[in-house]
Amino acid sequence: MPDSSHTRATVRSVTKTVRITCDPRTAFEFLADLGNWPQWAVVNIKSTRRSDDPDWWEMVTPRGSARIRMRADARNGILDHDFVDSQASWTVPARVIANGSGCAFQPRRSGIPVMAVTLGAQRRKPVDYLPD
Repeated sequence: MPDSSHTRATVRSVTKTVRITCDPRTAFEFLADLGNWPQWAVVNIKSTRRSDDPDWWEMVTPRGSARIRMRADARNGILDHDFVDSQASWTVPARVIANGSGCAFQPRRSGIPVMAVTLGAQRRKPVDYLPD
């Protein structure tokens, strides 16, 4: 039996699946470019622009200014990204995978407060990509 002093609790996570009707490479190239994110993540991202740091982009969200960094790996379809604002920071593991004749984009958010997800369900509002 494992020593209970070394066990850790898991946190709530949400994985979304966005079906895309194009080939995985095209979707990956579009999603890997953070300049494209205001075109599709319209609930959470109002604008993006390159920053002085080549690894980070500045963005405007409904909550204010933030930064985002993409850690893309085209060979494996990995689009992990890091988000930082004045209140919080987190990493989102994300993948583009083949799905039938198209593909799917699957971002996963962990550490989401259970109450925020429950309230979203009560309002019958879809859980946004980044919880409010």
